Amino acid sequence: MIDCRNTRLVLLAVLGLTGPATAWEAAGDTNVLGIEKAADPDRVPADRPGFGDSAELVPKGWFEMEGGLRFDDNQGGGTTTTVPSGLLLRTGIADSVELRLGFDGYDINAPGEDGPGNASVGFKIRVHDETTWTPAFSVLPTVALPAGDDAVAASKAEPSVHFIWAKQLTSRFSLGGNVNLTEQFEQRTGNRQLETAVSASGSYALTDRLSGYAEYYTQLPEGGARDTHAIDGGVSFLTTQHTQLDAFVGTGLNDVQSDVYAGFGIAHLF
Repeated sequence: MIDCRNTRLVLLAVLGLTGPATAWEAAGDTNVLGIEKAADPDRVPADRPGFGDSAELVPKGWFEMEGGLRFDDNQGGGTTTTVPSGLLLRTGIADSVELRLGFDGYDINAPGEDGPGNASVGFKIRVHDETTWTPAFSVLPTVALPAGDDAVAASKAEPSVHFIWAKQLTSRFSLGGNVNLTEQFEQRTGNRQLETAVSASGSYALTDRLSGYAEYYTQLPEGGARDTHAIDGGVSFLTTQHTQLDAFVGTGLNDVQSDVYAGFGIAHLF
C-alpha cells in the first residue's frame, strides 16, 4: 500500500514547500527491524577469511551474511571438514554498533566423531575512528553458546572479548590485528581457564576488486596446554559491490595446529 503521507511530503519538497531533510526522513529506506539504512557502502566489511576480525562494522540498517567451507589435514592423522565454516549473520543496529549471530559449523572428522559446533552471540562496537596518526579500534564482546555436540564443541558457555585494530598505511596497503581473551571451560577437569590469542596481518589491494593478505596468529592457553602458532594467507574478490568471494590456505608452525588447512567462502551485504 502507498504511504500517502510520505508521498505528500516528497511532493511538497519538490515544490519547495517543505525542507528536503523532512522529505528524506519520511521516504528513507529502512530494514525489517525498522532501522533506517545508512548510505550504500562501497565494499563488503567481511570478517573472513583470516583468523582475526576486521575493525570495520556492518553499516547501520544493513545485514551481512558470511560463511564458507574449511578443510584441515590434522597433525595427529586424519582430516576435518567444517561446513559451513564461520557462519555469521551481522547487522548494524546503530552507527557504531553491530549485532552478530554465529555458528561454528558442522565438523566431519575422518576418523572421529562428527557433530555441530558452538553457536555465538555478540556485539562489535567501534570505539575509535582511524586518524592520520592513530588506528581504528573496535571491541567485540561475544559468548559462545553450548549448542553443539560435546565431542567437537564446548559444553558450557564461553565468554570472550576481542580487541581489534586496523591502520591504512597507503592507498593499497593496511595492517591489522587482534588481541582476544576467552574464558574456556575444560571438560576434563571442570575448571575454567583463560586463553589469549594474538594475530597480526597485512593486506594489499592488487586491484579495485582483488586483494590479498598474509597473517600470523598464536593461541596461548593457561593450565599447561601447548601454545598454537600458525600462518595463513589468501585472496578476496568483489564480484559485485555487495558480494565478496575468498580463498585461503595456512599451516601450523608447531605440532599443535593442523599440518595444512584451506578453504573458501562468501560474504554478502544486503
